[in-house]
Amino acid sequence: MTTPTQRKNQIRKLLKGIETADPAAAAVVNESKYIQHNPQTQEGSEGLTALFARLSKTNPRVNIVRAFADGDFVFALTEYDFASRRIGFEVFRFDGDLAVEHWDNIQPRRGPNPSGRTMVDGPTTPPVSEGTRAGTPTAFYDLYRLKNAKVVEHWDTTEPVPPKSEWKNNNGKF
Repeated sequence: MTTPTQRKNQIRKLLKGIETADPAAAAVVNESKYIQHNPQTQEGSEGLTALFARLSKTNPRVNIVRAFADGDFVFALTEYDFASRRIGFEVFRFDGDLAVEHWDNIQPRRGPNPSGRTMVDGPTTPPVSEGTRAGTPTAFYDLYRLKNAKVVEHWDTTEPVPPKSEWKNNNGKF
């Protein structure tokens, strides 16, 4: 059985595989159980391999800012550059040694907020929701850093959920 550190490293390798379009990066996926909740990505390692190949044409850069493991879940806060800078929240569920489920939200990177913080700065040590926005079905991810039992920082992303007719799988965003 993989340790939390090994699981985080597997997900880091998977996400960094976007830079090289290396199909071996998707080896962390359990083909027989994998559920993909990103409606723009096909199922399994084949779907990830196709996505990586498409993204590799943009000369992508992947910066994994934070990665946490908790039980069967690994979370990564990632800064992507796919010809434009984006911030992603990635959540993977493991069963044994392999990833069996994935959720994500990716949005354009925004400049500093009124407090001067960006979407990815701050400490990197560890301390889902859905709804509508302007009438559009939307996924919301939030991450909080706590200090002395108080929220001291907050990161989030929002992403419109495409119409079901555009999904490349049938799992839904959640």
